[in-house]
Amino acid sequence: MFANLMQPMDMPSFAPTPLPFELPPLFPSFGKPDEMPTDKPQCPFQAFFNGLFNPQEPEPCVLNEEDTYADDNVFMREFGRTAYKSVLRGMYKSEELPITDECFGEWMQEPMETVSSLMDLAFDDPFEISVKYAKDVSNKLIDAHAKMHKTCMFKTVYDEANDWCIDNIDMCLGSDDKMVSRLMTHGWGLIPKVSELFNFVFFTSDCISDKDFIQEMGRIIEDFTSIFSLLFGVELVHDPSVKPIHYSQTKLNEIFDEYYANQTQIAQELPSLDYFGAMW
Repeated sequence: MFANLMQPMDMPSFAPTPLPFELPPLFPSFGKPDEMPTDKPQCPFQAFFNGLFNPQEPEPCVLNEEDTYADDNVFMREFGRTAYKSVLRGMYKSEELPITDECFGEWMQEPMETVSSLMDLAFDDPFEISVKYAKDVSNKLIDAHAKMHKTCMFKTVYDEANDWCIDNIDMCLGSDDKMVSRLMTHGWGLIPKVSELFNFVFFTSDCISDKDFIQEMGRIIEDFTSIFSLLFGVELVHDPSVKPIHYSQTKLNEIFDEYYANQTQIAQELPSLDYFGAMW
């Protein structure tokens, strides 16, 4: 009987039946990063890791001549105008800015070229600078300085910022203890701005025209200013019908010194607490 049990038995066949379709592989292999299929979504950091571990030969940079400034003075003027407007948009949070269309306008080209010529002559042969030429350059610079203050309204922006600071001195000096609360309240609004900063740092192409570079830098400056304004609660409002109060630097220092003195006195009058929160 035992011998009969040891005999091989006829087992039923379990041969797999071919399926009418092909199953995808369990662990697909994409090969090198640059060989990944383009029709499938890739990791947003793929370009960053490719640059580190799988660098490729850079493609030839071809830029449109219309988007590139041949004159450095034009580039500096356009960059200054974009940067200044970006700061104001971040502080006022509005497209209606307290400036005119002539702010950093084409009228600045002549005084900037005059300064460049003076600097070139000063480095080449300073003894050739005559008194009359120096006076003419100085007068042009003074006129340009006055026109720039008028068109860009630096004094108005300065006064409106100081007025807000005096009216909200706790927030202005970061002593209202609500910075974390504002961060938690508006945190979701900061995510796109932080993402733009990250993309600009890691994913901006080296082949970029002057106009595109200025535009990208304007966005970055506006994002930085918006984040700063949000954390400190800055909300400037420009009302042409209201003339802001002008404070000299000496007067501002007196106001701030008085505020700090009051804060110090209040802190000294509070009961001291030990490590466990007990009053002494």
